[in-house]
Amino acid sequence: MIVNLKFNIVTDSSGDYTATAERSVLGKLVAIDYALNGLDATADTTLSYTGGANVSRNLIVFTNSQATAASRVVTDALDVAGAASGTDLSPFVDGKLVLTVAQGGNVKTGTFVAYVEV
Repeated sequence: MIVNLKFNIVTDSSGDYTATAERSVLGKLVAIDYALNGLDATADTTLSYTGGANVSRNLIVFTNSQATAASRVVTDALDVAGAASGTDLSPFVDGKLVLTVAQGGNVKTGTFVAYVEV
């Protein structure tokens, strides 16, 4: 079964956004859908998870997200298909997903959906 975890991004006046998913998941990150909408081209985006015993691990890191945002299939532990400046460090999720955006622009919006096979 695949579950989706959606983040409706609204940056603060500093261009930052951080949110933690309401529920924990145990499974494999299989795809993402990232719609920048009004986020600045300089936005840096990190998808990570925080699990038990304060374990935290980055899953995907994008710099200058404007160039890399779109729907992507996570193909393996080192690649997000078609994302030249994105790096998928570990597709396994064991906890709550955390999405962080830096330099996204003053009160800008976007949407990020993570699909996890549980």
